[in-house]
Formats: sequence, C-alpha cells, structure tokens
Amino acid sequence: MEASFTILVLALLAATTVFWVWALVDVLRRPTGYRTGTQPIWAVVVALTHSMGALVYVVFGRPRSPGPATPTP
Repeated sequence: MEASFTILVLALLAATTVFWVWALVDVLRRPTGYRTGTQPIWAVVVALTHSMGALVYVVFGRPRSPGPATPTP
C-alpha cells in the first residue's frame, strides 16, 4: 500500500508542476488583457508561489476566453 501512495503523491506533484509551468508560460506569452494586474505582477506571483500562484492567476488574472463568434450576415 505504501508504494501506491508514493506513486499517487508523485503523480500529484507532477500534475501540479505541469499546471504551474503552463500558467507561467501563459503569463509570459500574454502581454495584455488581464482581468486584474499586469504581466510583471502575475509573472512574479506565479513564479514565486508555484501551484497556488498558478491557481490564483487562473481564477483572478487570466483573461476570460472570448464568447462564441457572432455569425456575419
């Protein structure tokens, strides 16, 4: 049972690291359009607080995706 717990913990750590890297890359590739703050602020928040910063960025900073495209007449 201990080995399966270890594998679960390692998988969870890998997933949070991938999420953190994705959020950091998203911040660095998006120069404007944040709901709150600016790119340098979000880059520091995400870089220094790892997965918690990435989660805060996704909830409070990342721009909402645009709605569905309106059809042209």
